[in-house]
Amino acid sequence: MMLSDVDGGFKDLQRALKLDPTLRQAWLNLAGLEIAEKRYGAAYDALVEARKLDPSAADNDLNLGAVLLMQGELERADGHFERYLAAAGSTADAHFLVASNYALAGREERALSNLRRAI
Repeated sequence: MMLSDVDGGFKDLQRALKLDPTLRQAWLNLAGLEIAEKRYGAAYDALVEARKLDPSAADNDLNLGAVLLMQGELERADGHFERYLAAAGSTADAHFLVASNYALAGREERALSNLRRAI
């Protein structure tokens, strides 16, 4: 991928996951590629696999919420973000990350609400 062979890198990543489906970072990388191709359902599925490998990882709900926002599933995204914020202790950094996701999805009101909490 770093040599501009995205298709080859994508195939290598899929092959690696077929050989060893316990590679959490590979699932996260696959989700990133799927997002770049606007295949949000496939990205969500990859993130679910990553969550299975480390259910307590801090980024699980943040990532899943972000993909749901891209799919237009606001209520489901809200739930993931609420769980992320609770697990993160509602820190300024956590609220900023959630605000960034809402802003990218064009949800200004929710973005501003989380920015206020960050400040």
